Amino acid sequence: MATFFALMIVISALLGAFLILYFFCAIARIWHYAKKQVELLEDIEEHVHNTERFYGYIHKAINIIGQKKE
Repeated sequence: MATFFALMIVISALLGAFLILYFFCAIARIWHYAKKQVELLEDIEEHVHNTERFYGYIHKAINIIGQKKE
């Protein structure tokens, strides 16, 4: 009977270790996904900034052309 309880304790310890490892792996996956999303948002922000600058240049060029015609 003591062997049975010892075996159950060992199995419980192994299951506990597995669950803790699985928990930390899940946190690592979530962290990795969140980090990729932040990098993607930074790239989008840079693209939007460059697009706004480009439209600003076009607007200035249209104003200069409009002033020369007058």
